[in-house]
Amino acid sequence: MNDPAASWVPGWDTSGFPADALPYGACDGAQGTFIGVAIGNYVFDLAKAAAEGLLPGIDRAAMAAGTLNPLMRLGAFQLLELRARLREILGGDGPSSSRDAAERCLTDRSGIKLRMPLSVGDFTDFYASEHHALRSMRVVAPNAELAANWYAMPVGYSSRAGAIVGDGVEIVRPYGQQRVAGETVFAPSKMLDFEAEVGLIVCADSQQGRPVPILSASRHLFGVTLLNDWSARDIQRWESQPLGPHLGKSFATQLGPWVLPLPALAGASWPNPTAHLAPPHLRHEGEFLYDIKVQVTIASATMRSLGLEPITICLANARDLYWDAAQMIAHVTSNGAPLRVGDVLGTGTISGPLLDQSACLLERTGGGRMPLELSDGTTRSYLEDGDELALHGSVHKRDGAILSLGSLRARVTPAHER
Repeated sequence: MNDPAASWVPGWDTSGFPADALPYGACDGAQGTFIGVAIGNYVFDLAKAAAEGLLPGIDRAAMAAGTLNPLMRLGAFQLLELRARLREILGGDGPSSSRDAAERCLTDRSGIKLRMPLSVGDFTDFYASEHHALRSMRVVAPNAELAANWYAMPVGYSSRAGAIVGDGVEIVRPYGQQRVAGETVFAPSKMLDFEAEVGLIVCADSQQGRPVPILSASRHLFGVTLLNDWSARDIQRWESQPLGPHLGKSFATQLGPWVLPLPALAGASWPNPTAHLAPPHLRHEGEFLYDIKVQVTIASATMRSLGLEPITICLANARDLYWDAAQMIAHVTSNGAPLRVGDVLGTGTISGPLLDQSACLLERTGGGRMPLELSDGTTRSYLEDGDELALHGSVHKRDGAILSLGSLRARVTPAHER
């Protein structure tokens, strides 16, 4: 039996990008931005492949676009046809008749600059981890319990799509109102934090006024990517009395460079053990919890100058979420709000039950009471200027196969002078 992961492209078995993964990304090459799929140590240029005649019947304009949006608009049938054709070309030994043409479409990944993979429509961020919700609340009130509404729906909020950025950017420390010693001050945040999440990418519109039924949710989900929803905890704490997150969240959110399509998650999706407890319109028996591990590392400016390796501060898994992807899609449209191609749904912080599975510093340091020790001798309650943070994602299948989601990196820079 042929190995569905195997490919003739070098590195397929060591890179995390085998032939049954094929994540999509927007890549900068010598001829401009193109849509590519990662395979082994290379990127396969879809626009060039279309020009070479390797993708007959697939809209060429979508292949040559600078974002994934036109590709996603092709619809489920053409997307499945494209994936089948790519696996035929790149998998196993590949057809000898097209090998030369396919090789001309490969570019070494080390020479590629990755851009934002899509033009984002609306952005909704959820709060879907019970472990995160309880642990973060208990930083302030040790005996806090979640309200009944949290267990009745995936709680979320709408944020600023215009503030979503890609990989390798600088995150400027935000200004905002804070409460200090009983006084309101307007100053740079002193409690800058990350939130390791998974981003759900929407690939099909829905009609305004018509909710997406839970059993149809998968038709609207293109795939998953890494997501870092940056947070200014001091700004958030003050403004969230009584309403909710706003300026403490909306200054920056990062989206991962590689989007792994839904078919690649086969074998890495699991039933939700709490789905039967949900209200009827959010109840289902499908497999929409994904075994996606996210490792978070940090390196201070001093660590980098001394040549010290980044240290791991979190190992979390999206499978530990209480609410799953199908429930988020059904809930966000349950009032009749429409989905659009390019919308992003964030899972919320994917913290697990253990302290080292805390996917943000608010939890990991107990609100600053248990600072982390770095290898340069300094400590961190929250992020400092010059710190480099990275999320590294991997999808784990039941058969032991591991697919990469790549990395999502950023460096904190000082607040602008005012």
